[in-house]
Amino acid sequence: MWRRGVHEASQNPKKLWTLERWARLRSHAPPEAPKMPSLRPGEGLPLETTYAAKARILATRFFPTVTPDPNLVNSPPRTSKPPFPFEYGVTASNISSILRSTSPWKASGFDGLPIGFLKALGLPFCKILTTIGEASLRIGYFPTSFKRAIVVVLPKPGKTPAKKQLAGAWRPISLLNCMGKIIEALVAARLTKAAEDNGLLPEGQFGNRKGRSTEVAVRFLVTVVRTAWA
Repeated sequence: MWRRGVHEASQNPKKLWTLERWARLRSHAPPEAPKMPSLRPGEGLPLETTYAAKARILATRFFPTVTPDPNLVNSPPRTSKPPFPFEYGVTASNISSILRSTSPWKASGFDGLPIGFLKALGLPFCKILTTIGEASLRIGYFPTSFKRAIVVVLPKPGKTPAKKQLAGAWRPISLLNCMGKIIEALVAARLTKAAEDNGLLPEGQFGNRKGRSTEVAVRFLVTVVRTAWA
C-alpha cells in the first residue's frame, strides 16, 4: 500500500499531501484491529452486528452439521496394517529433512511455536518428535492437540460490499500446531511412496504426483488423441 501511494503521488502531486498527513498523524499509531462487517444469516434477512451472532453465521457455513451413517459407525474396525509393505520407522534425519524444507514463517497454532523456533531447537527436538511420529504411525493415532486449529476468516477476492454481508463471501484458514504439521508431512510422504510403489494410483492421475507435470499431462493427452485419430 505504501509503494502504491508513493507511485500515485509521483503521478499526481496533490496526493503527496495525503501521504504527508498520514505520516504526520497516523504513521506512529498502532495498526487498527481487523474488523468483520455485519453479516446476514441468508438473503433478505436482517444484518447481525454482534461478534457472537457473526461467529454463529460463519460457523454454520464453515462447519455444517453432518449426520454419520450408522452402518459406518457400527461397522467392525478395519485391520490396523495395510496389505502391502509400509515403513513405520522414523529417524531424526527424517524429521530434520522435513524441517529444512519447511518455511520458517509458517503461521503457528494454539501453542504459538513457529517453525523457525522449532528449527532453532536442533537435534534434541528432532529426537523427541521422532518418538512421537513413529508411535503415531505404528498405533494409527494422531494426537488430539495437533488437531486443534485457530480459524482465521479471509474475504474471497472480487466480492462487493453487498456480497460480503453473506457468509459465502468468506473462507476459513485453519492454523494448526507446527509439530503436527511436521508429522503430517511425514505421513503424507510415506503414504505417497506406498501408493506409488504398490501401483495404487490410476495411471491417468497426474495431480500431486512426482515427475508428472502439466507438460507431461499435455503430452499424454496429445498421444491419446493421435492414437484415437489413427
